[in-house]
Amino acid sequence: MLFDAARKGDSTANEIINAAADMHGIGIVNLLHLYSPEILIFGGGLAHGFDTLADGIQTVSSAPPCRHFAMFQWSRPSWREIPA
Repeated sequence: MLFDAARKGDSTANEIINAAADMHGIGIVNLLHLYSPEILIFGGGLAHGFDTLADGIQTVSSAPPCRHFAMFQWSRPSWREIPA
């Protein structure tokens, strides 16, 4: 229901989605840096609404992890889109 409301333009739903995307982005970056997986597969409710979360997750995961490290270039991006 939340994802459907966000898709229809509900501002409250979009605020919730944006906050969730930030938290998911931080978690995904942590997983990528801890385990360096080749691929992440999302299922369940997250997969159902991933189209509404993807931009926010990509924004967070592409940002430098800390302003103190902004001067460094990371060896690989935290976000990779893999075609289906």
